[in-house]
Amino acid sequence: AARADFDEALRITETLRAESSSEASDLRGAFANLVPLYRAAARNLLSQQLPVEALQRAEQAKARVLMDILLRGGADERSSMTAPEAAERNRLRKSLATANNQALNHPSPASTQTADAATERLRQFERDLYANHPELALQSANFQAAGPAQMAALLTSDNRALLDYFFVPSGVALFVVRRSQVSAFLLPDPGNTLGAEIHRFREQLASRDLDYKAAA
Repeated sequence: AARADFDEALRITETLRAESSSEASDLRGAFANLVPLYRAAARNLLSQQLPVEALQRAEQAKARVLMDILLRGGADERSSMTAPEAAERNRLRKSLATANNQALNHPSPASTQTADAATERLRQFERDLYANHPELALQSANFQAAGPAQMAALLTSDNRALLDYFFVPSGVALFVVRRSQVSAFLLPDPGNTLGAEIHRFREQLASRDLDYKAAA
């Protein structure tokens, strides 16, 4: 039940993120909800002994953040679209937001179907929009996150492994990817201090603090 709840929450949150503009403030608001949700979903899958699925969630989170950092905020959508195009996109986004809110507050097969239909209408509009405005297509592109199969393909022999780390509530998930299997371990952070330490380390790097090696 918890896994299904996380899947539905991620679907809705991803849709709301897609509705946000390219403004940095809007992206920060989307990240504020999206990234912690991916972390909690991965942690839930780890608790269910599902390392492959947890790794997939972790990589989806990384791909999503990287994609938005690299691609959003390039071309100015508002200046590239015509007034009718902008109005239609706003209408479809509002319709989708209403449908998602209904599906969240009053879940049912009918409300989910309505939300899915609204999502498809917006996606079809955007496909047509990008055909008319190729400069918008790149910054709105979607990339598939790397999966266990792609990672295992990078290994040159059976006695090698790929290590993947992901920050989750109460610690760090360590994924060990081999050709034959994926294992996962939780490196605990009982004091919940790791997040603050990472933030301080980033600030030291940004300010070129020569004492960064101690934090590293």
